[in-house]
Amino acid sequence: MGYHRYRRFMTNCRNIVDCGISIYVVSDVVSNVASDVTSDVTSLSPVQLIDRQKKICELIKGNPHMSASEMSPVLSVAIRTVRRDLVLLQKMGVLIREGNTSAGRWVIVQNGR
Repeated sequence: MGYHRYRRFMTNCRNIVDCGISIYVVSDVVSNVASDVTSDVTSLSPVQLIDRQKKICELIKGNPHMSASEMSPVLSVAIRTVRRDLVLLQKMGVLIREGNTSAGRWVIVQNGR
């Protein structure tokens, strides 16, 4: 950083309570977020499913062509909740959807524990 840029930076910092503290706070937040994400990702291995997601896997084992609207009354939750769980199970690598939306089927890649 050149001298003139440094002087402008320091002049602008006079209007802020303490520029050094705000820079440290941002770097701490970034490192905390990175460590939180890392711990969340490592806690997902092997695969940790909630009871409802395990029930979805069981339903699919019984009928791979079952839709979210058919699962909803069985699980006593909204269709949107089932769809959200299905998307999450796909992202986790537990399920794969083969075929199109109306005539496709679910394939279980990993057993839900």
